[in-house]
Amino acid sequence: MNFGALLQVTGWRRVLIALVLGAVLALALQPFNLPVVNLIVLPILVLLLAPQGRFWRGFGLGWFVGLGYFAVALSWIVEPFLVDIARTGWMAPFGLIGMAGGLALFWALTFGLAARIATGGPRDAVALAAIWGAVELARGYIFTGFPWAQLAQGLVDTPFAQWVAYIGAPGLGAMVMLGAGLLAYRRSFVVGAIALLAMGAVGVMRQSGDLPADTALMVRLVQPNADQYEKWNPERIYEFYLRQIEMTAASDVPDVTIWPEAAIAYLPDEDELLRAEIAAAGRGKPVILGAVRRDEAGIYNALFAIGPGGEIAGQYDKVRLAPFGEYMPFNDFFAAIGISGLADIIGGGALHGTKTGPIAVPGLPPFLPLICYEAIFPQAARTSPRPDWLIQVTNDGWFGTFSGPYQHLAQARLRAIEQGLPLARAANTGVSAMIDAHGAVRVQTQLGEQAAIDARLPGKLTPTFYSRIGDWPVALVLCLVILLVVLPRRRPQ
Repeated sequence: MNFGALLQVTGWRRVLIALVLGAVLALALQPFNLPVVNLIVLPILVLLLAPQGRFWRGFGLGWFVGLGYFAVALSWIVEPFLVDIARTGWMAPFGLIGMAGGLALFWALTFGLAARIATGGPRDAVALAAIWGAVELARGYIFTGFPWAQLAQGLVDTPFAQWVAYIGAPGLGAMVMLGAGLLAYRRSFVVGAIALLAMGAVGVMRQSGDLPADTALMVRLVQPNADQYEKWNPERIYEFYLRQIEMTAASDVPDVTIWPEAAIAYLPDEDELLRAEIAAAGRGKPVILGAVRRDEAGIYNALFAIGPGGEIAGQYDKVRLAPFGEYMPFNDFFAAIGISGLADIIGGGALHGTKTGPIAVPGLPPFLPLICYEAIFPQAARTSPRPDWLIQVTNDGWFGTFSGPYQHLAQARLRAIEQGLPLARAANTGVSAMIDAHGAVRVQTQLGEQAAIDARLPGKLTPTFYSRIGDWPVALVLCLVILLVVLPRRRPQ
């Protein structure tokens, strides 16, 4: 294809092209699930580097591409502001524009650095892939991190996703960027195609490899489907609680029942009769649920394991809190101008926990709890000692009904692949699921459905390379590539 005319476009037309390319690239993500767009958009982005020639021109290109991408990918972010529309609805457009524009700065930096040394050849693809991977890796850590909408997320339904077991999500994104970028030039097209085919073949082999037999543990996932608009309505709180009690006590007795994040509006550690009622519904088996906990310092978003006798058999306080949703960054500043954000809905914000690691509940294999937002962080799922399985409790009612819940589920599936562990996911509303160690969804509920599903816990794999080592090998390789390929080719201004 001749992109000559495209490369000569300037001014507002170039801005429009950048926005459109970014928006199209976001169609790889859920709920669109069109990973093929990577093979169309990424080569064009590599070709667009060479005409830039200067850092700031590349910076501008990258920012507009990122703005288009994140505006589509994170369109769900307006939904939390609409829960209490009278108080926070006005923030919705600012939240989307601010988040998309802020995250686009990472891509702007990527394109600015790559454009600085671009010469219009295959090495441009290598430079962009290396810088892209390094910056996307940093995005998962800087300012507490927000690794949502990485390229790997849009590949979760392809064999390529299996590579996160070796190199993590940023590493997979860099490799796909490299393979697709090499397709941009005739002399490197075959190399890029072979690289992508080889990646796919390795993924297929791993994906088709035998998993250990399912365990004997029967898990019940309870999805009460409490509408976020009504969840804390005093007139309906008991109704939502009773839904979960009834689904827990129904039919056969599973080995463990899991309720979602903030499943009840009561305080389990302060209410012995409540725990006794939950334990009775569990019929001699533990019930795991999310609820608020409080002490003299404040409140916590917590997970409790209620034992057969009504005792608290395990407890975890959420460590990674969602900014603006569970706490207000720069709270004093925002309070001075009358902005409390969404955190005020839960009493002015939560405190973060200080301990993480597997929880051992009698009768259950040790599990690592992840509460909602925590499952988007690969590092949150890596602990020592290694658990036998992962449990995510979440309230995806905050994320609307279009893209957010499905993107959140996709990231949970990546965590299962990275760690080689099964993951049980209980959501207030969509999507509750049992996920195996290859990231495949064994059974799931539908969005907006009140349901309880039973599934045997899949077996775990031996520790993956990524679960043992983490991001360090990829970070070192990317830095080495940048030093060997990018820096020696800098051009004077």
